[in-house]
Amino acid sequence: MSVPDWQLTATTVFCEAVNGEATLLVYGDGSARCIAYKRYCQNGATPSKGGCVGTECRKLIEYRDQLLAEGTES
Repeated sequence: MSVPDWQLTATTVFCEAVNGEATLLVYGDGSARCIAYKRYCQNGATPSKGGCVGTECRKLIEYRDQLLAEGTES
């Protein structure tokens, strides 16, 4: 896997688990996290339908994989 030429990128998506916006962060080393997880789920708050799954979130994984795939195409 080649290393991207960026250190961090982010996007904001609608998250059904918190019933609101969530910012997804992807780092150049391939790690990723969701800001909403810490704010709404990790601190004992009750997320809405489905529940928050942190780093196992489908949207987070898809965003990270898309960015990393784009980095290997060049």
